[in-house]
Amino acid sequence: MEFILRKVKKRDGSEANEALGQSYEIYSRRIAPEKVEGLWVLSHGDKPIPQDVFGMLIAGSTILALYSDSIYYVMVDNGTTFDRIKP
Repeated sequence: MEFILRKVKKRDGSEANEALGQSYEIYSRRIAPEKVEGLWVLSHGDKPIPQDVFGMLIAGSTILALYSDSIYYVMVDNGTTFDRIKP
């Protein structure tokens, strides 16, 4: 089963999909702030982490920040929703 991240921006309604592969991990800033900060540094260097980042997603070598101004769904390759990522 292949996973796809679907991102919908609340501000303008734009949508984007990103292939995640067969596995992924999500870290919540509220539950694992040190892990989120470490992943932010790996992916963005010494740039300060924005307050609206509520988590980080890892899929293979890809590290993605999850922002509160967007809605995220994890879909499977047949198009059905597997999970909704909530802040």
